[in-house]
Amino acid sequence: MLRKISSFIVVISILCGSIPSSVFASDTGYFVVTAYYSPLPNQQYYITWDYEKEKILNGQWIAGASGRKVFSGMLAAPGKYSFGTKIYLEGLGVGEVTDRGGAIVPAGKRWYEHDRIDVWMGHGEEGLRRAMYWGKRKIKWSVIAPSRGVTLNYHTIPSPLWATNSLKKNTWVFYTPLGKWSAQSWVKKLQELFLETGHYSWAIDGVYNSEIIDIVYNFQIENGLMQNENSYGAGYWGARTRSAFSKKYKNWEFVRELTVEEKMKQNLRVFNQALGGEKDIQTLQEILIELSLYDGKITQDYNSIEGSILEYQVENDIVSGVDDLGAGVFGPKTRKSLKETYQAYIEAEVEKQELTALLEEFTQESELQAQEKLLEIGESSYGEISPRVRELQVTLRELGYFDHKDTAIFGVKTKNSIIALQIDTGLLQTTSDIWAGILGPKTRQAFEEKLADSILTQKLKEAEVFEKIQELNIWVEEKQEEEKDNDDETRDKETEQSISISSPNILRA
Repeated sequence: MLRKISSFIVVISILCGSIPSSVFASDTGYFVVTAYYSPLPNQQYYITWDYEKEKILNGQWIAGASGRKVFSGMLAAPGKYSFGTKIYLEGLGVGEVTDRGGAIVPAGKRWYEHDRIDVWMGHGEEGLRRAMYWGKRKIKWSVIAPSRGVTLNYHTIPSPLWATNSLKKNTWVFYTPLGKWSAQSWVKKLQELFLETGHYSWAIDGVYNSEIIDIVYNFQIENGLMQNENSYGAGYWGARTRSAFSKKYKNWEFVRELTVEEKMKQNLRVFNQALGGEKDIQTLQEILIELSLYDGKITQDYNSIEGSILEYQVENDIVSGVDDLGAGVFGPKTRKSLKETYQAYIEAEVEKQELTALLEEFTQESELQAQEKLLEIGESSYGEISPRVRELQVTLRELGYFDHKDTAIFGVKTKNSIIALQIDTGLLQTTSDIWAGILGPKTRQAFEEKLADSILTQKLKEAEVFEKIQELNIWVEEKQEEEKDNDDETRDKETEQSISISSPNILRA
């Protein structure tokens, strides 16, 4: 009997349409349909971490509880469905019950509303991905005549690579002692493990180098496995070290989102020696794309980037033409030059990130200060005499729209300053518009944005980064422009605001 693994099932509910009239139904209803597969040795991914735990000794994942070997259309169902029962699953086809399972229960057990049925999805990682993709679905079904053939074909179910992204790779490196004496193939696995967990940044060359020793030793010290560098086993991948690292790895303790700088620095390892395989070629392709030296697809095929390498070599005087020795080859001189180019690119990107973060911080502060200022100013109107009008005049002066002494009187000069702001921000077509000089909602919004920009510019200049941000073309005006573009309100609110002001105030303008 095959063991049904339920830990990987993703809850997805879908409702299906009607059953074809060609299907003869003696019983019908809904199933909770899940999926399982037959694991193979040396998969990258397992639900239970390794092959031995994934399979079951009784049947070795080869046959079902009925004794029949696995096949496309094989179903595991609760005991009330006898072996040989043909079931039509809407959207999948006809399958046959030949298996059971402890987790395959009838409705009412384990909180299942409907009977549960399991569909076999194939062998190995492809089958695992297919089962992960399928997850758990509510499907309409019918028990049909035994004479009907099996039509369910699991190959029609997608098996996308991303389906196993939530799983961790199986790695036998946790069961193998490693050191300077170890075979390259095994040391490569350890280097790949450390690269995945963010510890390693050198070449995947199968050499138990000084960086590997340092990584292992530091882990041992941090976890109390060694007292000092003279301790027996220091720097070597021994049993206690493997066990401790495996536990943290399987508990996702090493998982975190790497920064752009960390990811780029990991990529630098590709320049340390000749390309070691498809993964290195892919990394190089990604780097060339970042440097705008290659605009093709990620193919893991060096031939696709050979022309780009040659072009770079010619532009940087590494070779003079296609007939030179080393033309188009990722040799020592080319690696050194490209590494320097990429390091400069990393430094520029890191600086850009830091400036962008500072800009975002200052922008938020500036917007908040501008909002507070507009709250102080309030809805000042023509003819008003108050402290908030004085605040309005002072703020307009800071923005370059009021070149007079602040009087706290909302008169013609203040009104004309507001009109100038309205014209400058595109709110007015002519000065005779009915809302000219009125602090309506749209004018207040434009006022606030102008003030926020002014405060932001001052902050950036005080931090001595204003020119650098301009040079790198980092700015936040795009966000403000998007807000303006998305504002579909008409000027009716502005008009309504102007009409609400008493006519005596308007006459006094």
